Amino acid sequence: LFFQLGIMMLTLLAFLCYFVFHEGVVSKTYLTIEKTNFYINGTITYPHCQDWTGTTKGLLLNSRMIQGVFDDANQSTTHYWLYPDTKEWNATRNTMEFIGNMSLWKSYGLLAFTVGLEGGGPGEGYPDPQPWIVSAFNYANGDLYP
Repeated sequence: LFFQLGIMMLTLLAFLCYFVFHEGVVSKTYLTIEKTNFYINGTITYPHCQDWTGTTKGLLLNSRMIQGVFDDANQSTTHYWLYPDTKEWNATRNTMEFIGNMSLWKSYGLLAFTVGLEGGGPGEGYPDPQPWIVSAFNYANGDLYP
């Protein structure tokens, strides 16, 4: 249950990052939930969607993009994430490109993104031991890294 709540909170955080702080301007966008339907600024999501099941209206479709905002604290494994043009890993670029593409994805109807502060298994699945360090948390004391 804790994991599911965490994923939901991160999805809503990504939603807020796009809609509330889009293009550096704080807007008055708000999200509400009534029964099983999501509303953005008082309007049900996908109000004109006429899918064959009749179930899309009111949903908050999202994409799980766990590596959208991650970094690798292990310098010996950052070579896995090198950009082809610079031959370097750049966590800030990774995050900025993720945010920069939100408008495109929204134009296709995607309204929310699930991101993770643990990074998942970004490379070759889940080897044991996992060599990369892609967590936003200090495991020694549980603090969130700045």
